[in-house]
Amino acid sequence: MMPEEHNRRIINHVSHYLFAPTEIAKKNLLEENVLGEIFVTGNTVIDAVDMYFDKVREVEDRVLSELKFKEYILVTFHRAENVDNRRSYGTSLEYSRRTRCQ
Repeated sequence: MMPEEHNRRIINHVSHYLFAPTEIAKKNLLEENVLGEIFVTGNTVIDAVDMYFDKVREVEDRVLSELKFKEYILVTFHRAENVDNRRSYGTSLEYSRRTRCQ
């Protein structure tokens, strides 16, 4: 089990209130036998996609035609082990830089 999963389970079992994004997430919490009260709050990412989908459709062809994809690289670093260690982070950035140049 990953450390964040271990931490999540501990927190779930000591929390008085739990906020699940979906009914499926609520079901999973119930199956873990958590003691706190569970609230289904919705998924903010999905809600944002639903809210802006039509607006994106209106401009996507124009935006995509204007972007110079060979000039950009998209990288996400969201795990602590990727960013908390300077050497590891530097290696990831260097790899990204070299990949872009090919």
